[in-house]
Amino acid sequence: MDLLKTICSETYWMQLGECEVLKVNPGSTVVSPFGLRLPLCALASVARGHAKEELMSALGMSRESEIKNCYRDVNQEVAIMASYDLMLKNVIYLNESLEVAPSFKNSSRRYSVRIDKAGFRYPKAAAKYMNRWFAQETLYRVSTLIDEDDIDNTTSMVILSGIYYKVSWEMPFYLQFTKPMKFYDLKNNYEIIPMLCKLDSFLYFDDVNNNFKVLTIHLGTPGASITFYLPETRTGLPDLIKKLSDNPELMTETLKKLQMKRLRIYLPRMQIKTYVDWSGFMRLIGINDVFSVNASGLEGILKNDSNSHVYLSTAKQKVFMEMDELGVMRQKPENTMEQEAREFAEFGDDLEQLEFDHPFFFTLTVSPPQPDKIPVQMLIGAFHGPYEG
Repeated sequence: MDLLKTICSETYWMQLGECEVLKVNPGSTVVSPFGLRLPLCALASVARGHAKEELMSALGMSRESEIKNCYRDVNQEVAIMASYDLMLKNVIYLNESLEVAPSFKNSSRRYSVRIDKAGFRYPKAAAKYMNRWFAQETLYRVSTLIDEDDIDNTTSMVILSGIYYKVSWEMPFYLQFTKPMKFYDLKNNYEIIPMLCKLDSFLYFDDVNNNFKVLTIHLGTPGASITFYLPETRTGLPDLIKKLSDNPELMTETLKKLQMKRLRIYLPRMQIKTYVDWSGFMRLIGINDVFSVNASGLEGILKNDSNSHVYLSTAKQKVFMEMDELGVMRQKPENTMEQEAREFAEFGDDLEQLEFDHPFFFTLTVSPPQPDKIPVQMLIGAFHGPYEG
């Protein structure tokens, strides 16, 4: 599979040479390909000709039915997450002068995408209107997605995606076991940061041939899990990402080798914010026609008798992710702290210890209950230290 050609791949966005996200942003980074995928599915549902071919190729789809199932396959799991710890907001803004077909506005709901209009003739007012909506909908956790300088009188359509997620564990960590530890950056400098600690059985694999370790922890939402990829050395993250990019099957094969193992783990508290303009990345994975002023292939968005042209001007996303001991508590945790404390005292020193004390890669995955459905990469990121990306 050519990762450069499919947006549903775990690592496609790392393939983009000097433009790839981790090189653009040298700090901690988190992005949501799934958040971009949904509005692109909405566009693909009405696109025509070569534009539709480009979108379907980038989305990794070969049949029309796959477009319609873009969100339906995981809507129940995502809905559960949205009830507790996830805010996922996607909006396609169209210039107020365009006559939008009611069928497009109605069908966009199946992709969890909102359709709205903005007066792009007035950039300052339009930016304020769009940013205010996202701020209110995310309780001000995600705001300022677009600047007035991003808008002018040629702007036709804007895709904005705002995501807030707080990791909620299936079994929370205990605050009493958190302790300050050193976290090293790629230059071998360190800061003292709070590290979560837990002794338990985890899905784990040590890939000695490729010099990294993998740990998967189940989350509170059924089917959701977070997987951490820890390089063997403190400076190994760039090499790890290159390996995953050069060998697209490596991640899949590694996950198949995970086995339960008793470990004592240390994970940093994380708070990461990332802002990304997807427009250039979309072009690099073969999505070009939708940006064409006169031949976007998106006339299906408009009413049949419309003489206007509609095209995509920009696509931007802001993601805010937090990870701590508790997350959003769904229920009172079982009173096992005393037992766990005894296990720490009795067995802790004898267990293999896994410390995430240097830059690492992670993915947050939602797996549909149906075995024939493909898991969705909700979030993908890299943690470089306690500073925000």
